[in-house]
Amino acid sequence: ASAGLEYAHARGIIHRDIKPGNLLLTRAGQIKLSDFGLALVAAETKLTAAGKTVGSLPYMAPEQIHGKLPLSAQTDLYALGCTLYEMISGKPPFSGSAAAEILQRHLKDPAPLLSELVLDCPDSLSRIVARLLAKNPADRYPSAAELAADLRELESGIVVKPPRGSGRLPLPGGPRPGGKPAAAQESQPANGHRFGSLFAWAGWGLAGCLTLWIAIAPNSSGERAATGNATLVAGLRSESAEVRRFVARCLGDSGPSPGIEQALEPLLEDADPGVRVDAIRALGRAAEPSEGLLLKLRKISNTDDAQPARNAAQEAIEVLRARPTKGYGRVFAVAIGLALVGLAVWLAPKVARHILSQAPRRSSSASDEVREFDRLSKPRRQQ
Repeated sequence: ASAGLEYAHARGIIHRDIKPGNLLLTRAGQIKLSDFGLALVAAETKLTAAGKTVGSLPYMAPEQIHGKLPLSAQTDLYALGCTLYEMISGKPPFSGSAAAEILQRHLKDPAPLLSELVLDCPDSLSRIVARLLAKNPADRYPSAAELAADLRELESGIVVKPPRGSGRLPLPGGPRPGGKPAAAQESQPANGHRFGSLFAWAGWGLAGCLTLWIAIAPNSSGERAATGNATLVAGLRSESAEVRRFVARCLGDSGPSPGIEQALEPLLEDADPGVRVDAIRALGRAAEPSEGLLLKLRKISNTDDAQPARNAAQEAIEVLRARPTKGYGRVFAVAIGLALVGLAVWLAPKVARHILSQAPRRSSSASDEVREFDRLSKPRRQQ
């Protein structure tokens, strides 16, 4: 990520919206910077004029909140520091019950040291992040290249320990935990096949019941997501249009959540067209594609005074139409669950017949062995 920022900064481009959602990981394990939208819009429309702010609330530098000119590479490095802080500790450096409170903490409060929150965080890494989060841009790293150099030097001295209890898997034919080689522990002549069939049948039935339960049970994860966003929703009532925009974007970035349509609905009629645009885009990213919401967006796309809002509404309609509803997903899950349960029921008599058919064979085999033992032992008794 630092290398990508260095490349952009060398060409006079300030990203302005660095956050976890804009760092993409390729299958090859390479980080790609994405969403240079704010950089392009700022260049074309001068949105960074005095008194204006653009960015994402949890990752905004103090000078970005103030709308001070000019923004610099250090603005992106501050956001990268917030992202790194969240990667290490599991939470952003500044949080609060309302958007305005988070903004004030960015401006005034020092971030808690990572070494005090994460016990195994090296002090050198904690100092690097603290420097990135300095309030004064001049106190941060002068360039992303110098940051990358410090991180590489730190990485070279970190020893990654294997997880506790990890060990090598036994090699074919080699010794196993019980002390016997693999060949000696292969198939045992006792009831392995019988119980294998029984476990397979029980597994199909359990899988079907579990699928049905997941499909029919209430969506508790969605309820938790709605509860987690409650602190952001309070910011939608802020007097600042910029705060309302930030909160709308954050809600959209947080993913699908029940109640987001109701929370953002007042912003669809906001006096600020920028607020309306961000609210519409957030609904397109995170709302359930209901017919009622589609009707509202169609009305906006036809009647809103601002062309950007009309365009955003049309784009949101297309995104929502392409997204499958949860109802269809649940129907599909129920169908899969019923199919698995049906398969288990169909297999039950076959498994039972197989087990019963094996019992006489094992019994007769045991009887033959007893008779053979008696035959061999009789001559010895006579002697």
